[in-house]
Amino acid sequence: MEVYGESPAKPLFSARMDQPVERARALATAELRLAPEIPPSVLHKAVSRPIATPADYDAAGGFLSYAAALAAGSIRPAVRVNLLPPELRQQTSRLRYIPTAVLASVVVLLLVAVIGYQKYADRQYVGVLQREIQKLEPAARKAAGLDRQINIARNRAQTLDNFRLHTKDDLDALRELTDLLPPPAFVNSFQLTRNGVVISGEAEQAAPLIKLLDGSTQFRGSSFAVPIGKNASGETFSIRASRQGVAP
Repeated sequence: MEVYGESPAKPLFSARMDQPVERARALATAELRLAPEIPPSVLHKAVSRPIATPADYDAAGGFLSYAAALAAGSIRPAVRVNLLPPELRQQTSRLRYIPTAVLASVVVLLLVAVIGYQKYADRQYVGVLQREIQKLEPAARKAAGLDRQINIARNRAQTLDNFRLHTKDDLDALRELTDLLPPPAFVNSFQLTRNGVVISGEAEQAAPLIKLLDGSTQFRGSSFAVPIGKNASGETFSIRASRQGVAP
């Protein structure tokens, strides 16, 4: 005899008994902590019958399969029934997939971190550089201003040095001209500029003076500004020449 029952004191009781029906009923009632007057009922009569059944359908013998089919087709949660023999039953838990899921999540997070860290580090590095540039920018502007002032002072000093050299260059040109003109030649007009000189005077022969001036260290490119003139003591001349080796 198959015995099955539920009660508040005993949620589930299932047993196979070889005793008579009354003895089996008494043992089941005692096990379930039920009152003796509660009548027993046949399990396969507690559920609705199928709409269509085969000709050899046995409601009592096939009840467990029918109950499992009803549980599987129910939209409400039902207790899972394992109809396999005890020696073939195996039970697995979905909790075993939790470590795998956790490790996979960690791997994904590490990949994202490795990919994103370089961009993050670059942004941080650029930010640090910009802050350092902002700190040093006033000093850089000050240094640039000092460089400009130094260049201006250097140019002024060079200009003053050049002006001091003008006097020496002019005196050297006058001395050179004095040495070049042979007596009794003389100069009655002497115009000296930074780039050239104009000499006017008298000499016994004026033509050789061009060669003398071009052969000196102070003058070059000599030529007569006006044609050679004649007078009682010799020839008059006016020569234009360029200066060389003078400070600008």
